[in-house]
Formats: sequence, structure tokens, C-alpha cells
Amino acid sequence: MRHGTSINQNRAGYGRGIILGLTMAEALLLVIFCLLITSAILFKAEADAKRELQAKVASQHTEIVELSHLINLAVKPDDPRSGREIAEEWRDLVRAQKILQQAAEKGLTSRMIEANAAQLASANQLIRSDKDLVEVAADADYGRALRDELQPLGLSGASPAQVGKLVAAGAARSAPRTGDNDLPPIISLSEADGYSFQTGRAAVSPEFEQQLSGRIADHIIRLVDQYNVDIIEVIGHTDDQPIIGRNSNLDTNILSVLQNKAPAERLAPGDNAGLGLARAVSVVDVLNKHASLKDLTILPLSAGQLLFPTDQISVNAPTGDQKSRRRIEIRLRRSANFDRSTEAASRTSVAGDARVIDGDTIEIGAEVVRLHGIDAPEAAQNCGTRSTAWSCGEQATLALTKLIDRAPLDCVILDTDRYGRSIGRCATKATDDIGGWLVENGWALAYVKYSSDYVEEERVAKAASRGIWQSDFDAPWDWRRSRRN
Repeated sequence: MRHGTSINQNRAGYGRGIILGLTMAEALLLVIFCLLITSAILFKAEADAKRELQAKVASQHTEIVELSHLINLAVKPDDPRSGREIAEEWRDLVRAQKILQQAAEKGLTSRMIEANAAQLASANQLIRSDKDLVEVAADADYGRALRDELQPLGLSGASPAQVGKLVAAGAARSAPRTGDNDLPPIISLSEADGYSFQTGRAAVSPEFEQQLSGRIADHIIRLVDQYNVDIIEVIGHTDDQPIIGRNSNLDTNILSVLQNKAPAERLAPGDNAGLGLARAVSVVDVLNKHASLKDLTILPLSAGQLLFPTDQISVNAPTGDQKSRRRIEIRLRRSANFDRSTEAASRTSVAGDARVIDGDTIEIGAEVVRLHGIDAPEAAQNCGTRSTAWSCGEQATLALTKLIDRAPLDCVILDTDRYGRSIGRCATKATDDIGGWLVENGWALAYVKYSSDYVEEERVAKAASRGIWQSDFDAPWDWRRSRRN
């Protein structure tokens, strides 16, 4: 009985072993199957990536072939340039194509560009010099119209300077003659027109100062020459607004400002009469710094709030802010001891054989005539540097001598200077204006302290490096001042 039981137990253990073995085999097969599936997925992904990479390479190869073909069209096979240079040129071609497209959109075709290359180059130079092409076109139209007007007069070849002189001469002939009973016009500079001061103060605004030093001073100079006057009166006017709570310092400071020892900002008026005077002093201070006005007497005066712009006494005047009443008036007149010989001299002339004294002075008979509006190097003056000095004063004198060439001169006497010499405009057979010829050829400068007649001729001489403009030089007036010092 025990033996039979042992056999049965052995059979059961054998059965369990068979089942366990079969289970392990199945598990092993399952693992192998999973590995096979995973390998298949990896192989497929690798194949897809490879195909995608091959497609990209093929696409880039096609682009390279196309680019190479285009370059070969523009470059010879034996072109010695490097690949970088060729690539840069290719980029320039692409940029040029874009520019042509933009030009075509504006109505400018490539054929028009080719046909007008020279004019476009000139336009480019104007653009680089900050010229306004619309303004240039307007000037060109004006120039053509002017030439059309000048041609019937036989003046189509006249220079701008010559045309300017003819216009000035015609204006002078058509202007009314100024005699003892003719009075210069009053210059009125109202705050309502932008000629302003600091509120309640004497100092002029920067904009007003700029106009006083430029356009207004030039206008005064022209009136001085036209009416032959020597006194300029500057009158300050105010409105009725009171100045409250300020003590005046005009008694202690006004002369210092007029003597250029203190700025006009230091003036503190205490009432409207003082404010008008302080503002007049401020204007006089600006005008006195202008070179062409230095030899004239400029007087500051005040009318306070007493006069309307209509020159009527301000009785029952409205109070408050009135810009039109706040103004500066400039009046010109002759002094009591005015030398009328200068006025008489402006209507005389002298003619005859001339002797040259220096580059801007001649002698006709017993009369010494200094040429109007110019200043030539003094006879002893040198130009250039210390190592390249040359006798420009002697050369200027020689140039005037050769120009006259012993021919008789006709001089219109315009004025008399402080040395008693006549100031005149002279002509000879070679030119109708000796002074203008000397400036235009570089042997004299425009003497803008007394006249702006030859500024254009000086510009021409400077641009062409004529005469003294071929080297460094001191202006004759500066050279004389250095000798005095």
C-alpha cells in the first residue's frame, strides 16, 4: 500500500514539471516575438529617415546645379575671379534687379536710365550736396526764361554778375532822386510781427538778434547809401502795462552796455519809459557790432508808451497786452554838422590819364581816387606762408597797371573817405568797372564793411583760385591792423 502511494506522487510531480516547462517555452517565444516586432519598427524608421535625407540631398543638388548654370551664363569658363567675388557679383545683380523693379514702378524704365545716365549722375551729385531737386528744376526754368529775355537784347552770354550790375544800374536810374527834402523811410519792428524781447526785459530774443545782424542791418546800410545820412536813431516803444515792484538800475548800467562793457541782460528798467530806452540800447548794442555800421552814429531813444504806431499821442489808450504798440523804430537823418561836400561829390566825375598808386588807388591829375567797394593787398604785403611768401601787394599793383595800360579813365565819384580821398567807380577801355575786374581776378577783396557790390565776383575768384586766392593770405584790413599793433 505505501509503495503504490509513492508511484502516484511521482506521476503528479512529473506532470507539474511538464506544465512548467511548457509555460516557460511559451514565455520565451513571446519575448522573441516582441523583439522581432521592435526590430522591424526600428528598421522601418531608419529606412524612412534615409529616404527623407536622400530626397533633401537630391533637392539641394538640383539648386546647386541651377545656380551653377546661371553663374556660367554670366561668367566665362576661364574667369580668374574667386568664388567669393563671383558670389558677391551675383548678389549685386540680384540687388540691381530689385532696384530696376522699383524704378519701373515709378515709371523709370531701364532704357530711360541708359539714355539719361549722364543727367542722372548729375542729379546724384546734387542729391549728395543736399540740393533740393524741385528747387533746382525751378531755377533751371527761371534761367531758361531769363536767357530768352536777354537774347533779343544781345545779352545772352552775360554772366550773373554782369546781369546783376545791369539790373542795379537800371533800378538806380529809375529810383527817385534823393535831395535835401527827401526823407528815408522809417523802419518799424513790431512785436506783433515777431520782433520780440523777453517779457518786461531789455534783451532781444535770439531770433530778433539774428535778423538785426543780417537782413535789417543790410537794409539800413542801403538806406544810408541812398540817402547819404550819418545818424541812426533807435526808438523804443511800449504799451501801457505797468512795471511793478522793480527798482531801475539804468543810471548805473546803461553806459556800460553802450560801451560794450556789460550785456544788455543786466539792464533792469523800473517803468515804461525806462523799458523803451533799455530795449533801444539792446538793439543799438547789436547794430554796433556790424562792421558796415561802425562808422555811423547810432543813438538809443525812448518814447515809452506815449505814441501809437500812427504817431499820435496815446491819450485814452486801452490798457493791457498790445503787441503792435511794443516796437522798435529806426529813423535815419543827417547830423547838424553833416559835410555836404560828400553829397556834392556823389554827383561829380573825373576823367583823364591815371597813375597807379597801389592795388586799389589811382591818381588822375591832382585828385586821388580810391576804388569803390574793394580792398587790395597793400604794396608791402606778402601772401603765402613764411617758406612760400610772395609779394601779392606788388602783384596786385602790377595787375591794375596792366589793366589800365596808360589808357584814360572815367570815374564817377561816389563819396569821400576820412582821409579826404574821393571814392569812385572807374572804367577804362578794357572794362566798365575796374574794381569789379580786380575782385573777380583775385587781386582785391570785396570790402563788405562799406559795400556788398562785389561779393559775387569774390566768390568766383575764390572758386577758381585766382590771384591771392592761390595761397594763404591775410585780408588787407587785418594786415593793416596787425602793422598798427
